[in-house]
Amino acid sequence: MNPGGRFAIGLYLCCAAVLAEPLPQPLSLEQALSLSEAWQHPTLEAQLAEVELARARRDETAADLGLDARFIADGRWVEASTNDNVNDAQDDSRYTSHNDTRLHLIVTKRLYDFGQSDARIAAADALREVEELRLQAVKGRRRVEIMRSFFEVVLADLAAAEAEEAMAIEYVRLDRLRERNALKQVSDVSVAEQDYRYQSARAARYRAQARQRTSRAQLAETLNRPGELPGDLVAPLPEYLERDVPELNQWLEQALGRNPTLLALRAEAEAAREQMRAARYENRPVLRGELQASDYEREFATRDKYRAGISLEVPLYTGGRVDARRAEALATVQKVDARLAQAQSEIRQSLREAWERIGVLKVRREQALIEMDFRDLNLDQARTLYELEARADLGNNMAEFSAARLRRAQAEYQLALTWAEVALLTGHPEWDPFAQPGES
Repeated sequence: MNPGGRFAIGLYLCCAAVLAEPLPQPLSLEQALSLSEAWQHPTLEAQLAEVELARARRDETAADLGLDARFIADGRWVEASTNDNVNDAQDDSRYTSHNDTRLHLIVTKRLYDFGQSDARIAAADALREVEELRLQAVKGRRRVEIMRSFFEVVLADLAAAEAEEAMAIEYVRLDRLRERNALKQVSDVSVAEQDYRYQSARAARYRAQARQRTSRAQLAETLNRPGELPGDLVAPLPEYLERDVPELNQWLEQALGRNPTLLALRAEAEAAREQMRAARYENRPVLRGELQASDYEREFATRDKYRAGISLEVPLYTGGRVDARRAEALATVQKVDARLAQAQSEIRQSLREAWERIGVLKVRREQALIEMDFRDLNLDQARTLYELEARADLGNNMAEFSAARLRRAQAEYQLALTWAEVALLTGHPEWDPFAQPGES
């Protein structure tokens, strides 16, 4: 079995073993990220197939330009000659038999083609590198997508808790107004207005619960575990958020050197140039060597047991095919160069936006932390007044604290996700806040 087949079978067995294991409960972000490659997602599987296809095409190109051996069995029936002048030696049965079977073993080898083979193999190697680099880009995007889906579930849970508290507050207020309305202390209009507020809060709660379910379904799909909705999630710790932001030029230089998309496009451009070189060399001569061993049922003086020869093929007229292939290869080079320039522009802009967004999110996080401290003190005061039976709306303070907690989490997770996107854009995993030591 070839190495590619063993790799595919091993990968399948590995995936099957992993898929037999249920999702960890509770599920942490580190566990989810560790499963990003073990549980094959369709996009990852598709790119793995592209890598294997590129490798196979490279091997096919090398095989086409290598040694070629073939066996020919040619079975024939002939009518023996009746010429009276035939040589007496031909009375032998080897000459008078009707069986004229022939066996040939032919080995041919392209000895020299003035650069055609080298260019074609170089192009195939470059295309294989393109797909391998794209695989790294797919893995990076999968990692960011898992983070995004995981954070969405955590935020959905926090939003649901806030909506639950807000609905409870509005219900308590409605219940109080109904009691006062029964005593003729408030009007029906006030009760109806509060009922409207309660129903609005109730609808918001149902939306928040729906978001909890859909976000979990999305995370399950991202992990390629459809139907297995994660239960409790362990919220990641925010220690990484205190890091300093480097100069933007540092990120730009790193991206130009190691961004996987740019590397893949450069390799694709190199492959296109090699293809153009191969097309330019197609009208060059080809020197071939041939060895042949044969066995004949009927033997004649003109039939050779062994042959060895060298042939030189010199193209004289190709009907415009070579010029057309040159033009096609040149257009491909220009197209890839344009895509490379466009990708560089988009990556520069994405990094600028990420750099600015990190600054904004750090300030927003600091604001949320200050608000949480304030809401926490306010909640403690409300609890004290509540215990002293003073007039204070404890529930409202609890809801405000939950809202502040949600805003803090939103800022922190958006900040973490932005750092992960920077790691992907620059090709430097050290910017990823959840990268494990040694990841590259």
